[in-house]
Amino acid sequence: MKFSYYPETDSLYIELSRKPAADTVRVGDYAVDVDEDGNPVGIDIDSLASEIVDLSKMRFERKSEGSDAVLQLDTGFLREAIRAGLG
Repeated sequence: MKFSYYPETDSLYIELSRKPAADTVRVGDYAVDVDEDGNPVGIDIDSLASEIVDLSKMRFERKSEGSDAVLQLDTGFLREAIRAGLG
């Protein structure tokens, strides 16, 4: 699982799988990318991500200037946010 946070738009993308997305489904305020079988491969929280996910519990690792890669070891805090969006 890979997280990418973009502070300039306050957006968060959660990559669940490296499979390519075949379609995008809107679920409430989220966009869920799905593969050709309809399985989720990514979740896009576009704008206001910091109000939905507690970003203070994530560790950020800046790969290069202008790049915002996020590394998270414990994803438990996201469970409720994901359930709320997909449930």
